[in-house]
Amino acid sequence: MNNINRGAVILGARALAVVIFILGALVMLVPLVIFSVCDGAQAVEAGAHGGLHACNNTLYAEIVMSVFVMITGVYVLIRPIGHIVANASIWVIVLAVIVGLLPMAVTGVCTMPSMACRNGTVPGLVVVSVLMIISGIWGSMTVRSQASAAERAMPPGTVRTEKKRPKEPPKSDPPGGLKGIPGFPG
Repeated sequence: MNNINRGAVILGARALAVVIFILGALVMLVPLVIFSVCDGAQAVEAGAHGGLHACNNTLYAEIVMSVFVMITGVYVLIRPIGHIVANASIWVIVLAVIVGLLPMAVTGVCTMPSMACRNGTVPGLVVVSVLMIISGIWGSMTVRSQASAAERAMPPGTVRTEKKRPKEPPKSDPPGGLKGIPGFPG
């Protein structure tokens, strides 16, 4: 690949990394700030029983997931290499599925339909999850198209080969050899 194509590849990977990081921050901000879940006192005022609800478990689980997503974005930003971007894209898709399933199937949210976690947090996390899946697919497609462009840029008749490692010399016997040791031929 020439330097212009390589620069475009790195720029695309870094743009993907920034998008992944922002989406990771949104995973944290949706239940924490944007559509904040209740702290238990709001639920008591609304007529529910006291104490923490399942939506608080969702909040803590989504904070952990957001840290994983943001670390993935930072890693792609630091190392914008094709196979790392491809693996990170797949990892982001897996994390997106988990982010979407946490409030609906794993940790759950409040059972009262009028609560903010049901009306705001769950739809917000689903939207962020879908955006993460789209960015993961975008990253996978970008890496694939860049790899095929690099192969098309090769001169006709060139066969793509892997670098051959030099053969290691055969291992010799230790000094003095094994000769003279009972049980060994020699």
